[in-house]
Amino acid sequence: MTATAQVVNSGFVIVHSSIPPWMIYFYWASPFAYGVRALGVNEMTSPRWAVAGPNGEPLGRTVLGAFDIYHDR
Repeated sequence: MTATAQVVNSGFVIVHSSIPPWMIYFYWASPFAYGVRALGVNEMTSPRWAVAGPNGEPLGRTVLGAFDIYHDR
């Protein structure tokens, strides 16, 4: 697997829901994807992103939802 395919399918360049079904394997096999999700969840669940967003839920969770990053345990 090439590094380019791993980076493109990490969830940073292409969000999870936009990856074609036949390429989703790269998303789950990419170590970059786990790093991107870990950094995103770590940052966006911090107290400074707990301000209520436009839909009433914390702004950090809204951002994570926009990028299809799962944040619930």
